[in-house]
Amino acid sequence: MNTLLSIPRLPLTVVALALVGLSLAACTEQQTATTGEDDPAATATTDTASGNTGAASGGGAVVQVAQNDTLGSYLTDADGRALYLFQKDQQGSGESTCYDACAGAWPPFTAEQGSPVARAAAADSLLSTFERRDGTTQVAYNGWPLYYFAQDQGAGQLKGQDVMGFGAEWYLLTPQGTEVHAE
Repeated sequence: MNTLLSIPRLPLTVVALALVGLSLAACTEQQTATTGEDDPAATATTDTASGNTGAASGGGAVVQVAQNDTLGSYLTDADGRALYLFQKDQQGSGESTCYDACAGAWPPFTAEQGSPVARAAAADSLLSTFERRDGTTQVAYNGWPLYYFAQDQGAGQLKGQDVMGFGAEWYLLTPQGTEVHAE
């Protein structure tokens, strides 16, 4: 006697919806992988190329505050990457002295479009922008042009603090817009 197992058949629409759901999930995972959101090295490459990782929903750059046990409060972008000042720049001049090899090691923090936005303990009144020689718009805080350090590849990395390079020292900034020094 030949007996077939009784397997319930699902309607075609249920199977099609399940396949569409799986396809969407795969596309979302692929998009994350290609944008490098979960890969600090890819994020650093993006930062170096664009100078901005922390765009607000309106396209402006976000400046916020993070805390370090040794150094206290300091400025970061929306992703928590540290922002630095360069003592060779003249505070309030609206100009950067960091170009070429310097900008490769210390990428400027730029605003793609819109005005920069302060969050947490950062002050909107201390934010400004200016146009760089290359036409990009760099963000300044309390008159200091802001930069990343290329060796900082993620939130909480502070390898650029109190570093001598390109003719002057580099420092994190406090929410008041002054140099961070160990507490």
